[in-house]
Amino acid sequence: MSTSPIFQRFYRADLAHQSKEHFGLGLCIAYEIVKLHKGTLTVSDTPDGGATFTFFLPI
Repeated sequence: MSTSPIFQRFYRADLAHQSKEHFGLGLCIAYEIVKLHKGTLTVSDTPDGGATFTFFLPI
């Protein structure tokens, strides 16, 4: 599993700190669900900007 800080509870990128609309729980919840199913969740840069999230679950 990835240990990127974006998967930690209440993590927000610098620009998001100004807005109080989001709590920073979505990726943490996704990470925990994938982990409970013994899978992996990773993030990588997208060539044209943004991020690509990939998860694998065992059969």
